[in-house]
Amino acid sequence: MVSNSKKSKKLSELKETNELLKKLINIEKRQNELIKELIKHLSNSNIEDTNTLEKTDLKIGTKATIEPELKTKEKGLANAEREILLDIPSLSIKDKFKLEEEVKEKVKKLEEHRKGFSLFRKKKKENEKEKLKKLVLDNLKKLTKIHDERKQIVGISYILRQFLEIKFKISHTLTYSKMIEELKLRKIDENLKNQLITFFTKLLEEIYKGEKIDISVDCAFKLANQTIQELSKYDKIEKVETKK
Repeated sequence: MVSNSKKSKKLSELKETNELLKKLINIEKRQNELIKELIKHLSNSNIEDTNTLEKTDLKIGTKATIEPELKTKEKGLANAEREILLDIPSLSIKDKFKLEEEVKEKVKKLEEHRKGFSLFRKKKKENEKEKLKKLVLDNLKKLTKIHDERKQIVGISYILRQFLEIKFKISHTLTYSKMIEELKLRKIDENLKNQLITFFTKLLEEIYKGEKIDISVDCAFKLANQTIQELSKYDKIEKVETKK
């Protein structure tokens, strides 16, 4: 038989456990209340998407940064791209190019060199460069048949983004804000680089406003053609070397 002292001890432990569970439940309730208050506060502050609340650092004392406007801009431009792709599905070309990660590419290059495939690889690269150039220029021509300036400009930006991702050897899709950051890191003529950054930045702003895009279609086509002609000669646009 269990002694009275042991029974008493078990009852005491059970009571303590129940008290701790009650505290946890109360904490959870309070958390839910605070979350509701936060959502209400963000809503009253005209912040559209609470999912854009991101911490820049997890250290104590750092503040969270909220960038709902940028995320809304990206969504707006992504929707505009889907709209143009419904009209011209063939604008999407990235899946036609096998983009390998830089490390894998270096290993493969070394193996091929050892096997004497360097000449074959060079010819293949030349074919890939010409294939890409032809595809993007053909797609630009397709846009001239669309009699909607907004769609034309969004189409041009989509073609340029894909072209640059392929030249940067980036397999995943970049947002336009990430593309702008990536452009800053690449070895591209400064004048052309600045034009591309200005174009993408302005387009994000104009789509976000929902008004007529204040970008000349002729200028957009000219920028696209210049970019394609200048960068098509490179296998890959390397990053600028940073000083250590």
